[in-house]
Amino acid sequence: MQKKANRIPKEKENMLMVAPALSMLVILLSFIPLASAQNDAATQSLLESLHINKEARITSPFGPREAPTPGASTNHRGIDIAVAEGTSITPLMGGIVSHVGESNDYGKNIIITHDDGTQTRYAHLSEIIVGKDQNIVNGQGIGRTGSTGISTGQHLHIEIIPTASNNVPTDPISWYTTNVYQPSHCFLPTTPITLPDGSTQQIQSIRSGDAILSYEMDSGKMVRARVRQLFSRLANQYFIINNDMKVTGEHWVYAKREP
Repeated sequence: MQKKANRIPKEKENMLMVAPALSMLVILLSFIPLASAQNDAATQSLLESLHINKEARITSPFGPREAPTPGASTNHRGIDIAVAEGTSITPLMGGIVSHVGESNDYGKNIIITHDDGTQTRYAHLSEIIVGKDQNIVNGQGIGRTGSTGISTGQHLHIEIIPTASNNVPTDPISWYTTNVYQPSHCFLPTTPITLPDGSTQQIQSIRSGDAILSYEMDSGKMVRARVRQLFSRLANQYFIINNDMKVTGEHWVYAKREP
């Protein structure tokens, strides 16, 4: 008499079928990158200068990478910041708009030339609200974020454009840390402070009572203000204290808004 083949109970059969799928899910999940750690102070400051939430994630850092989409570079010359479409942005520093245009790779983009000759690019914008040769002051809006050009989603691309004297691509965060970010809020006598007419004046010649153009943290707008107090602690540095107003990228001043 022929014996019947042993059959696996239906519920166990289903479990065996599901198990490989679960294993694959675990494997796939293991390759999903975890959210980045909290941004350091300099990165938070950079994001604030752009008027972007300081907790925003940098989704693609500077340097070598796998191309996120066909046609994208494998050596990233800037940084990508995940941000909702239509977010208004301001430049890292004031300067002159030297390029406004749209290309296949950068999409709608702006280049600003700063006083020291350095140029910064802001790319993949949905809207540009400045014109070529326009003078831009710190805190002034230049455009809105988007996903134009070669892009995998809504984000802002920022890069430091190499110059003739320095033809090496630079990490925007390193550049910002060296040239703009002031963790101690101490500045050289030549640090520029923006005036209401858009011009700048060295901090060593600013006095209490002078009118300045200041970024108001609560409203997110540039407002006319009066300097209330300056502190000169060292022969070659100025120490400035403030509670609620920002003058330039990370340059703070104790000022009072004019009525």
